[in-house]
Amino acid sequence: MSFLEEEYPAVRAWKLETSSKQLSNHHFYEKAGYTRIYESATEFGYEKVKVGAVTSEEGVRFEDRQLSKSEFENCMMNEADFYNMNLEKSCYSNSNLRHSLFTDCNMSDSKFTNLNLQSTLIADSRLTGSTLFGCDLSNVNIQECNLSGLRIYNIPVEDLLAAYSKGRD
Repeated sequence: MSFLEEEYPAVRAWKLETSSKQLSNHHFYEKAGYTRIYESATEFGYEKVKVGAVTSEEGVRFEDRQLSKSEFENCMMNEADFYNMNLEKSCYSNSNLRHSLFTDCNMSDSKFTNLNLQSTLIADSRLTGSTLFGCDLSNVNIQECNLSGLRIYNIPVEDLLAAYSKGRD
């Protein structure tokens, strides 16, 4: 763990999940400086945040600032790090977010329109109650997902898969 942290000194926060059944992991992570941030019946989440994290020579660090209702236009913010931010009701339009990473974010009730999401990975996400409308889903691969209640053209996917299986027999 120390090796990884030393290899990537610009990383300000490290997060991990571990099984609730592997209690020795919990002791190991806590001894390495990680703090438990959540727990469920099956897993525990840990986080380690560096104090006084390294920033680039060109970068500026904003911490504990009130920037609500601010506008940013034509700003170069590539490789910026937004950590523990409240960006509720923010708007991102006509922007390049290519190669961005969104993790541990609450994006419920958000609207995504006119986006290029080619080669995008959506993993360990809850899309319950979401609607996909007018999307090009060609070559999309869905794996190891809970599909209960999923409908395609208002047809339950369970019925579609059953009909497909029956047709193959």
